[in-house]
Amino acid sequence: MVAVAKGGMLEQVGLVGSCRAVAAPRHAEGVWQQCRAGKLEGRPDLRRDSCQSAGVYHGLEYWHCPAPLAVDRSAAAGSRTRVRLPMSYAPPWN
Repeated sequence: MVAVAKGGMLEQVGLVGSCRAVAAPRHAEGVWQQCRAGKLEGRPDLRRDSCQSAGVYHGLEYWHCPAPLAVDRSAAAGSRTRVRLPMSYAPPWN
């Protein structure tokens, strides 16, 4: 039951949805997130963080956010942990 208690383990095996920071598309500004669905739940909804969905591309949803997220959306609800997300991925539309 240790795997169930750790949200990171659920994310690693793809059971819960997760998001990560990505590079902004060309000619765009701000903070961008890429979210993928888990096998047990859909993609995380970042509207409560004042983010706007830019659409879904190859099964990944891209979000434009006014500021970096202070809460990791990859863990199951109720077990949120604070993290600093890296800006390391270039979206396919660059």
